[in-house]
Amino acid sequence: MKTMKNHLPCLAAVLMAFTLAGCTGESISLLGENSETENGNKTITLTEDQVRLYQDGVRAAIPNPESANFVSVKAMELKGQPGLHICGHVKYDDAAATPTEAPFYAELREEEGKPTLHRGQVGEDEAKRAKVDFVCREHKTS
Repeated sequence: MKTMKNHLPCLAAVLMAFTLAGCTGESISLLGENSETENGNKTITLTEDQVRLYQDGVRAAIPNPESANFVSVKAMELKGQPGLHICGHVKYDDAAATPTEAPFYAELREEEGKPTLHRGQVGEDEAKRAKVDFVCREHKTS
């Protein structure tokens, strides 16, 4: 079974890319799976379909998607908020084939009994980090 951890927010272009993303997955271990934090949030283990969904969304938002390697990933249910929230980092080769690492956040929801990518964000620049930093503050990955 493929598992993961949590990170990511929302820009229109990234959302569109996430919506159009295809399917592939990688094995990722989830540390502290199915545990509750002091704030009432819960880390969880994702299904194989959920892992594929968030990974495909992140891949759609980076150059050289085939180079993506997901690290420090955590999936959470946030107290009082709908959906599953995934925080982490993705290592990839940028457009110049230079190794790069960026934080990401993805939010999964369920529609008609199937997981869907509701929103997400990938990137280091300050405008793209706000959601990552806020949602993922409890589960620092670096």
